[in-house]
Amino acid sequence: MKYEEKDIIDLLKKENVVCVKMLFDDYYRALCVYALRFLNSFEDAEDVVQEVFVDFWEKKKGCEFSGSRSEERRVGKECRSRWS
Repeated sequence: MKYEEKDIIDLLKKENVVCVKMLFDDYYRALCVYALRFLNSFEDAEDVVQEVFVDFWEKKKGCEFSGSRSEERRVGKECRSRWS
């Protein structure tokens, strides 16, 4: 299910953990498939993507959330840095 970016941003700004589930639901599978291109197994890809989502939530304080798919890019960039 695709959520509206505006809704995700609003929840991020309110520090509502529901936004992580929304991001996870929207991007988890695609990020795992992308990570699989660089890793040896789907399980490794899942582990990396899950770690990124946890880190994203823990490090969100002080971040600016501007929209324009900025969160998608931020999570994707973090995934790439884990397997580089």
